[in-house]
Amino acid sequence: MRTAVERRGVAVVVIPGEIFLKKSTPHRKSAPIQFAPRVVRPTDAGLQAAANLLNAAKKVTIFGGAGVEGAHDELLAIAEKLKAPVVHALRGKQFIEYDNPYDVGMTGLLGFTSGYRAIESCDTLLMLGTDFPYRQFYPHSRSC
Repeated sequence: MRTAVERRGVAVVVIPGEIFLKKSTPHRKSAPIQFAPRVVRPTDAGLQAAANLLNAAKKVTIFGGAGVEGAHDELLAIAEKLKAPVVHALRGKQFIEYDNPYDVGMTGLLGFTSGYRAIESCDTLLMLGTDFPYRQFYPHSRSC
């Protein structure tokens, strides 16, 4: 239940039938499960390695997903700095597409040619807030 609340998703709770047959006794009231925001970031070494890759790149494309929620201004700032098109996954659409002059559309099973081409033509793909599982839409001939 905590996972469903904190990740704002779906969860399945399986309770064995014999539990429902037992008599219950009143216990103390438990605290409600609440969403607890977290900050997750790479290690300093990981950030430096990413910075080195981006600084050496000739053509960067940014690919974002739902994990960029709340970071729209930061996404636009890095797109401007890198002069990079921004492609989004379906779940990232609502957080990325609006008011974004760098947005070139979506990629994936329901995507657009523009998003696919932006990813295919990059020499470095910066993925933010996504673990996009459809490898067939990743660059084929580059080391991204």
